This record gives sequence, structure tokens and C-alpha cells, in this order.
Amino acid sequence: MMRCRACPGSSAGPTWPARTARFVRALSTRAARPDSEAGAWTAPGARALAMVALAALIQATPTQATLTQATPARTSRTWKAPTRVAAAPSPPARQLNLTFRAPVSYRSWKLEADSSSTTVSQLHLPFTASIGMGKNFDLVISGGMGLSSLEPDSGRLLSLDGPTDVIAQAFLRGAGNRLLLQAGVNLPTGKRDLQADQLTVSRALAHPLLAFRLKQYGQGTDVNAGLAFALPLASGVTFGVGAGRIFRGAYPLGDDMADFEPSAETAISTGLDVGRDDGTGPSARLDAVHRLYGTDRQGGISVFEPGNQTELQLAVRSGRGDNVGSQGVRVDVTGRLVWKANDQFLSATTPGEPQATRPGTFSRFTAAASFPLGSHLRAGLNTEWSGFTGGDMAGSKGSVSGTDGPIYGINGSVYGGGPELRIGLGRSGAFTMGGSYLLGTLDAKEAADRTDLSGFSAFCSLAWRTGP
Repeated sequence: MMRCRACPGSSAGPTWPARTARFVRALSTRAARPDSEAGAWTAPGARALAMVALAALIQATPTQATLTQATPARTSRTWKAPTRVAAAPSPPARQLNLTFRAPVSYRSWKLEADSSSTTVSQLHLPFTASIGMGKNFDLVISGGMGLSSLEPDSGRLLSLDGPTDVIAQAFLRGAGNRLLLQAGVNLPTGKRDLQADQLTVSRALAHPLLAFRLKQYGQGTDVNAGLAFALPLASGVTFGVGAGRIFRGAYPLGDDMADFEPSAETAISTGLDVGRDDGTGPSARLDAVHRLYGTDRQGGISVFEPGNQTELQLAVRSGRGDNVGSQGVRVDVTGRLVWKANDQFLSATTPGEPQATRPGTFSRFTAAASFPLGSHLRAGLNTEWSGFTGGDMAGSKGSVSGTDGPIYGINGSVYGGGPELRIGLGRSGAFTMGGSYLLGTLDAKEAADRTDLSGFSAFCSLAWRTGP
């Protein structure tokens, strides 16, 4: 059976310390850098854009109207649970190995309400390069670019194209791979200081249920640090804890706007990993993260206090690892729940009269099943469901001008699914492609009918590894 060295779990004989390293790294990354994966709900950009959108609605400035009101919560990028099976053993000291991944994706939604429609689309072109330097040190660099658009059925096409920030992360392992120290920096290479039309597109991308991979192109210079420790409780049972802090730099939101100054944030994570040491058979992982925020400022004035946030995630697997040629059916199921305390707008309305809002609760469930079609090919099906409830942010006009058109709500649900195909490229790589057909609804808002959603997503991903 051919094994892919670029795939997680490609070790011919994973050891306990190597498998533990994957678990402890996930705990540290979630605590120290919640934006490590593009996705659904909580980065400083979304609440910054929400604040700008609310100000635009209060001031009735037509050119700053938005497709849909972004939640003021941080758009936490959906974290994808790492596979239960261990990565390949660390290389010998003073040897380098490089793992490169390019998970390209395209997603498009059509929103229909009150006899009008709007189409929002995005092509995301990210990359991640991981450099192993000896037995205990890794450097990970990621970046990319995005091409996004918003087009009402009666209006001109708006676009937002450009590079994203570059993120560099360093990982140092110790104590037999049970201790991990992490530090990183977000370099402000992405597109910032947006024009009014580009802000409109950016706020449309921020809707939590549309699940665009790239919600914000550029931020400020951020610095993060974290650590995590894993403690074996029994054979096949590991408990872990982690903590991290992010210091965020100021950056411009748009033309003629004072710099937005997001607060620092602190996170504490814990998790439990259960399964066989060799990575075969069923496995499960449960983890939790609690995030605490400070007060955001703009132009030296306190403007927003985000509520603290709690996240729970469960990942369950049956089958034999991630190798393309693994025998038998493999099933993966994940569930994620995110909820927040109330947010406070401090000066978005009349000075001295804070406005409290309920950010809402986000939930997401995925399931995937795959089976081998040979030693180099694996096919499967994937399904997903996401829901958003309890948010009380006001909707906004769906037209480009903001003077007419339907009002899109924040609460609702989406679901979909489709095929997936994975091809092994010898021992060094794998190519994956697939797609999904998507449907959903957004709840009615004010006098508007509910909004019907329809769309599709497609992706292809190349993973390649060099070195020992």
C-alpha cells in the first residue's frame, strides 16, 4: 500500500509522542491564533466592519450601505480539527523538510427576497508552507489572495480583489513532544484602507452563514504567543491544556476613517483525545476554548466592547487514517458550537448611551464518508449544516445604494453536500477536489420576507512534501 508523506497520519508506525504532538499543537494554535483557519465567526475585522456599517446606517450615507449587517462579534475562522492519526515522525536533527499546501476554493451565493436578488462570490487562493528544522522546531508561513464580488440584479458589479496578510508561526516542542511553545506575527501585507464599494463587499462576506473562507484581507501588525501541554491519562487517552494571547495592531478600515485599534485577547483551551495509539479504529476528540476581550478603540476613542466567547468542538472518526490507499470505509463527523456574551457599542450612537446587542449563537455540523477505489484513489461524499440564532443586529438594505431593496437578516440556516475525490501522488503528495450544492434561508427582518439562499462551492487542494 502506497503511503503519502504529505498526508496527516502517513507514518508507517506512529509513536505516542508524535501523535501527542498533533494534539498539543492544535490546543496551542486555537488559543494563540484563532484566525489560523478562514471560516465563520470571530475576528476583529467583522466587528470593526459591523461598527462601520452601523454608523453608516445611522448617518444614512448611501455609499456605505451594506448587503447584510455583519455581527459585531469577531468572525472566528472556523477551526478544522486535525486528524486523530499522528503526523510523520519528526526528521533527524539538522535536516530540513518542506510541506506545501494550496487549498483553492470558490463559493457563490444567490440571495433572493422581495422579488430581487443579489449574488456574492469569492475565489480564495491561499498557501501554507511548513518548514521542519530539526527534531523539535517548525516554521509555518501562510498567505494568499482573494477575488470577491457582489452583484445585485439591478445594479453594478462591485469587486474586492487583492492579497491577504502573511502570517509566520514558530513552534518549539519539548518534554517528549508533550510541551509546545508557539509564537507568531501577522504581517500587514493584505488589502486595507478600502473604498466605500469595497467595504460593501467586505461586509457581505462577513455574514456568518455564507461561510466565505476569506472575510477580511488585511489587518494590522499582530503578535501572538501561546503554550500547551498534554498529559497521558491512560493508553489511548490524552488530556491537554493550552493558553495564548494576541496583541493586535491598529489599521485603517477605509478612506477618511480613523485607524481601528482592536483590543488584545486572551484564550484558554482544554481538550480530551481518545483512540488507539497506532491511529487505527474509532477515535474521538472534544475540546473547548474560552476567549476574553478588551475594549476596541478608533481614533483614540473607546467604541466597542465585545462579549467574551466560548467554543466547543467534537470530532469523531471511524476508519484507518488519512492515507489515500487506506482500506475500508472511513467516516468523519464534527460538531461546533460558539456563543458569546452581549456586546456593547460605546459610541456608535449618541455619546454616553451604549447600545447592547446579542451576538447570537453559531453551530455547525459536518459529516464525510469515503472509500478506496484503488491504491492511489479514494472517493466520498460530504454534507454540512450551519445555523445562526439569537442575533439581534438590525438588517440592512440589499441594494448597492442603500436607498431601497430588501433587508437581509442575520439568523437562519444553510445545508448542502456533494462529492469528493482524492488522488495519491506517490509518497510525496496528494490532490483533492470536490464540490457542494448549497441551500438555506435567512429569517425575515422588519417588513421583508425571508431570504432564500442557493449556491455552490468547489475546491481543489494540492499537498506536497519534500525531505526525509
